[in-house]
Amino acid sequence: QSAAISGSVLVCAFSSGVFAVYDATSPKALPCLHKLSAARGSIDTVAMSGDLIALGSKRFGQLAVWHWRDEAFALKQQGHDHEATCAAWSPDGRVFASGGADHKVKVWSDATGFCFATFDDHLAPVAAVAFAASKNAFLASASADGTVRLYDLARYRCFRILQAPSYIRTAKATAPTGNASAQLKAMHTKMNKDHDTPGAPLSSLALDPDGEIVCAGSREPFEIYVWATRTGKLLDTLAGHEGPISCLAFDPRDPSTLASGSWDNTVRLWRVYRNEQIDEPLTHPAHVLALAYRPDGHRLCIACADAAIHVWDQAEARLIAVIDAKPDLGIGGKFFDALAYSVDGKRILAGGISRFVCLYAVEQKVLLAKFAVTGRSSSDNIDEKERATAEDDQDDADELPGAKRFKLAGQALRATEANVNAVAFSPTGRSFVAVIPSAILVFGIPEESRFAPFEVDESVTPLAVADALKASEPAKALAMALQLADDNLTDAVLKHACIDDIALLVAGIPAKRAAPLVTLISDRIERSPHLEFYLEWLLALLRTHAEHLREDPAAVRTAQRALLGAQRTLTPLLEDNTFAFSYLGSVAASSNNGRSNTTTTA
Repeated sequence: QSAAISGSVLVCAFSSGVFAVYDATSPKALPCLHKLSAARGSIDTVAMSGDLIALGSKRFGQLAVWHWRDEAFALKQQGHDHEATCAAWSPDGRVFASGGADHKVKVWSDATGFCFATFDDHLAPVAAVAFAASKNAFLASASADGTVRLYDLARYRCFRILQAPSYIRTAKATAPTGNASAQLKAMHTKMNKDHDTPGAPLSSLALDPDGEIVCAGSREPFEIYVWATRTGKLLDTLAGHEGPISCLAFDPRDPSTLASGSWDNTVRLWRVYRNEQIDEPLTHPAHVLALAYRPDGHRLCIACADAAIHVWDQAEARLIAVIDAKPDLGIGGKFFDALAYSVDGKRILAGGISRFVCLYAVEQKVLLAKFAVTGRSSSDNIDEKERATAEDDQDDADELPGAKRFKLAGQALRATEANVNAVAFSPTGRSFVAVIPSAILVFGIPEESRFAPFEVDESVTPLAVADALKASEPAKALAMALQLADDNLTDAVLKHACIDDIALLVAGIPAKRAAPLVTLISDRIERSPHLEFYLEWLLALLRTHAEHLREDPAAVRTAQRALLGAQRTLTPLLEDNTFAFSYLGSVAASSNNGRSNTTTTA
């Protein structure tokens, strides 16, 4: 199937999933050094670098790196066997989770792109995942097997199963009729697929901010189930919708208020603890497919099957704006069925039955960017008019120049795939996830340039910064470095500062420069050994510019992420040192007591 050679070693990979290592120095027969099965299917590619052998299987999205001398795996990765369906970020933005039609939940590192935990407890496709934002954070997943499972991310185990009530299926949900698009009818068919499960198949999930309540919506019966996290007891059932429950979200301002969207064209607001609806439902002209609260809770965005995003003022039950996305989605009855607000609440990310992820400025109702996540659609599936439109769209789509974009281990992208199952913004505001059937794509959004040429005159140069440092003028050097927006230059200035002068230097920094400096220092906290020094800078910035930093939550969350990482690194070391000193102290005390007893006896 594939082969590679490095020096005296030849590696051959076979369609059976087996690879063999041969000694290529033999003049006649090639002696086999060893043979091993590394994949469940065909090994499609192999490469060598020194003693390391990289093996890849396209069918199962497997990647393995084998050290042939040590006869051990240096790396093993595998994506979802089947379609990836959903994703969610952890509160600190360090990891995110995904669910798939292979019944698995995977947890990925944002820094490396590697999966480090896989849970395969579900018996049917995973429909939704969510992280608890409480102190004892955990991961929850809802599945068509009628269960919500809660996972402890410290011990990597499922610690509680929440079972939906059993039901007798009397009829399938009403199919879309009339002018409904083929994509919407296909979604209906997929939702009505039978699974041999004891409970109602779940399609949506929401956790309250404290992590005390778990809510899950069912596609049939059309009910919302409410459980207590601590006990796993079913507390209540919210009934009122007349179609499958497609989405759920808690109000950030009021944790007791739950919003639910349904294929009955309504969004209903519930008092979860009282099992009562708040006012009348918010009605829409088409199926409600996704909803998202603005982080401050003052706006509620709703995506419908009419290819529009409806923006509501929930408190007044007033429709504020409608964003028509038809021109952005193209021809063919396409629509959004996934929404995510940015951390600052100014932008909304939307994905759905389209090969584009669209970023909108909500208040202005303007498309800011359109990102292509798959290749062009197959020519067998579009007519000439739509083909021309697709080619135009491809030319207009942004590929995020300068941004990181990597595909996590998974099946290969195919040109015929043209839909986004889920989107999610990182809490740090620096990246977002787009889930397509064959892969999970992580986009890093490059920060807007902080260099303002009109604020800089010809005297502000890197050489001038160096001269200011030589003249013992750190405040002037720091001001010029921040104007130039050069992180390496700014870091050099920070290192020249005396720790006793940090508070005074921070006081002279303009408020608008505080957030970029916090981001830079957070990065150094994660990578530099001078932890205490950078912590002093961060503490001074938070004390001096707290009011301004409240308006930039992305910078604050980046700092939070760095601090949590430092805490995780240092805590085991500190505990080991504490126990070591305690032991040495007890040994010293025992030794002194022995000497005293010896002297007394003498």
